[in-house]
Amino acid sequence: MRCVLRAVVLVLAAIATTTALSDAISCSTIANCPTVPCHTVSACSCGVCHYTQLAAKTLCPGQSCSNGRPCDDDAKDFCNANGKCVDAVKRAGTKCETPCFKNAKCDGESGMCPATKPSRAGTACTGSNNDGLCDAPDTCDGAGQCKDNYKPKGTLCQAGGGYSNKPSYYCTGTTGTCDSSSVVLAAGKAAPVYEERSGAFVVSAAYVAVGVAGLVVVAAVLVQQRRAPQTVLFVDDGYLPLVM
Repeated sequence: MRCVLRAVVLVLAAIATTTALSDAISCSTIANCPTVPCHTVSACSCGVCHYTQLAAKTLCPGQSCSNGRPCDDDAKDFCNANGKCVDAVKRAGTKCETPCFKNAKCDGESGMCPATKPSRAGTACTGSNNDGLCDAPDTCDGAGQCKDNYKPKGTLCQAGGGYSNKPSYYCTGTTGTCDSSSVVLAAGKAAPVYEERSGAFVVSAAYVAVGVAGLVVVAAVLVQQRRAPQTVLFVDDGYLPLVM
């Protein structure tokens, strides 16, 4: 009964001080009590987490309800007198422009970058996909967004050929990577395209042809020798006859 009364008092106190704890958080140990912005866990008593509110102006970096926007100053988020983490913003006049939005500046009131006239389509920018074998220079789309561009479908990105006659790989036109996990074919072909322009395949085929021809010649000589009549020469020197 005593614990129940204490829990009720704590909840009423939390409401009275507007600690942002809308519900009492149950616990079995203090380790069960989650982190709450602008508060520290003080105890787990009678199955309820107990928090102590931090002083106003205490920093709570990145714990506000809005973070990561162009004009947010997340490192300077701070606690107010009600125990809430307030979003800090950059000073008015701070540049927040991008290649696709020139001359944009923060207004000192919002974490959003105020909209300006977007850069014209085709303006150079840096998109989200870069450094791939099939990536092409990125450009603004005219509406403020940076568009990822890729090399045309069928562009050679990994040459094949060689003694093992590996297949060549081509860009798909929809991604910056050279897809080597499966053969990406040019011009919609349905079979692997083998790169022969280096002449490696032709050279290796020539070596094979020469080897086969050599074996045929040797075999013909051996057969001819077996079919030739044997000639016996008698030498009058008291030794065995000489067979040719």
